[in-house]
Amino acid sequence: MKAKLYDRIELLVDIKSEFRSKTIKKGTKGVIVESYSEPIEGYAVDLSIPNEDLVGGYEYENVILFPHQFALDGSSELKYSECSLFDIKVAN
Repeated sequence: MKAKLYDRIELLVDIKSEFRSKTIKKGTKGVIVESYSEPIEGYAVDLSIPNEDLVGGYEYENVILFPHQFALDGSSELKYSECSLFDIKVAN
């Protein structure tokens, strides 16, 4: 399989929103939240769509993607430092 759970991705093509009459633009970033191998390889992805009208600056949409529609984002390899339950530190 091309990707694994929690890999960061970037869209290679524009895709149609599954829930709205909107197009999600090439270059939009997201995270793999589920993967499927049957009947064909596919991935459920949470996409972060820039929207300056919203307080957080993003809206989110979950879509199903096929391997040819995205590339793995090079920043997906998170490195975790040592931590305790009271002092969690995460570095990119």
